[in-house]
Amino acid sequence: MSTTVSLEGFVAALRAIPEEEFTDSRVLETVTNSRVPITELDPYLVWKPDRYTRGLVYRNELFEVIVLCWNVGQGSPVHDHAGQRCWMTLPQGRLEITNYAYKHGREIEFIDTEIVGEHESDIHIDQCSSVHQITNRCAWCEPAVSLQVYSRPFDNCYIYDLATGTRELKPMCFDTSGPLAEVFDNATSFDGAVAT
Repeated sequence: MSTTVSLEGFVAALRAIPEEEFTDSRVLETVTNSRVPITELDPYLVWKPDRYTRGLVYRNELFEVIVLCWNVGQGSPVHDHAGQRCWMTLPQGRLEITNYAYKHGREIEFIDTEIVGEHESDIHIDQCSSVHQITNRCAWCEPAVSLQVYSRPFDNCYIYDLATGTRELKPMCFDTSGPLAEVFDNATSFDGAVAT
C-alpha cells in the first residue's frame, strides 16, 4: 500500500538505500510505496510549447531524480538511457512508451507499446538495454508529468533514427534545477542549457 510523501521524503527514502541494495526490486518497492502528489512538484513544472522539459530534483553518484513535463502531443525522440536503469511513475496524466531493439548496430526493430499512468499504481521499469520513445497522445487531451529515477545518472544518450537505423550521441541537459538539489548536496549538472 502506498503512502503519500513529500518530494523531499521521496528523495530521502531513495538516499537511505545502501548502494549494494540499490536494485530493481528495492527501488521499485520504494517508488511503489511512496506517492508524491503533483503539488510537491510545482518548482519543476515548466511547460514549453515545442518540447517536453526536464527538471533536476536531485543527483548524486548513485542516482538522480528528474521531473519531466509533457504537453499534449509532445514526445521524445527514440532514445536509450546510456545503459542505465529507470523507474517512472506519473503523478499526472498518461504516457505511451514504444519500445524498440537496436539490432547489430544498424537496424531498429519495434518490440511493443505500453501505456503508463492509466492506474495510480502504474510504474514503468526501464531495463539497461532499452531503446524507446515516450509520447503524450493528443487524444488524451491532458498534460502529463512523470517522476523518474535513474541509476546511475548520465549526461549523454543515443538518439536513434528509425528511417536510417543510425544513432547519434547527444548531451542531456536540464531546463530547471529545484531547491532539493541543494538540500542534499551541491553536485548538480544544471547548466541552464536546453534539453534535447
